[in-house]
Amino acid sequence: MADAARVRDDLAQVIRQMVDRPDLVQVAAVPMRRATVLEVRAAPEDQGKIIGRRGRTARALRALLDNRGDGEGAQYGLEILDE
Repeated sequence: MADAARVRDDLAQVIRQMVDRPDLVQVAAVPMRRATVLEVRAAPEDQGKIIGRRGRTARALRALLDNRGDGEGAQYGLEILDE
């Protein structure tokens, strides 16, 4: 779980750089059966920045998580939660 905590912190840092309200960004690592899902919560006005046009930013974040997981022998998923 130490790796998941590091990945969670790194993802939170990246997302905080993208949004207008970085103080409201929360990332939780939720262990599942085969992967760790990283749940992102942010201000409603910042969710579009995290998702991006046609989901491009979210896909890029997922690609980064896939790459990181491949290097660590783990799997990470990303969920952007509405609040």
